[in-house]
Amino acid sequence: MGNIGEIDEIINNEKITLQVGDDTYILLQDITLNIDRPIRRETTSGGGVVYFYGAGNNSFNFTLLASTPEIDSLNTLSKRHATTGALTSTAWKIVSQDVSGTGADDVATIECDGTLPHMEVVRLAGVGGVLIRGRVVVEGDSLTVTLS
Repeated sequence: MGNIGEIDEIINNEKITLQVGDDTYILLQDITLNIDRPIRRETTSGGGVVYFYGAGNNSFNFTLLASTPEIDSLNTLSKRHATTGALTSTAWKIVSQDVSGTGADDVATIECDGTLPHMEVVRLAGVGGVLIRGRVVVEGDSLTVTLS
């Protein structure tokens, strides 16, 4: 599994945001962290089973309510490189504030490098808002969680 450190620190958090710039935070309605590894099962000649595990296949799904600037930021991150066809890799930060805290020492930050291969933009009928659902595929084999 990826190194998820103090991941339990975000369980009881009320305010979770996606940082998309130096000072731009978008409030997340929900987030799902998917910690995954491919598994291959082989039967041995003695009748037992041996499991082989691949590299991390981690990702996170999110839903947020956004305005035009946030949509533009996310749209830029989902574009492919003109020459290589690769998606834009970026540093993602999920910042969460504990429900019982008000100071900077009650903040947990999850950081990872990843790409945005899936983004769904949904207009909310009647209210004019825009809902964005996305999936970020984590590059490498770990997520870093820091507490401050």
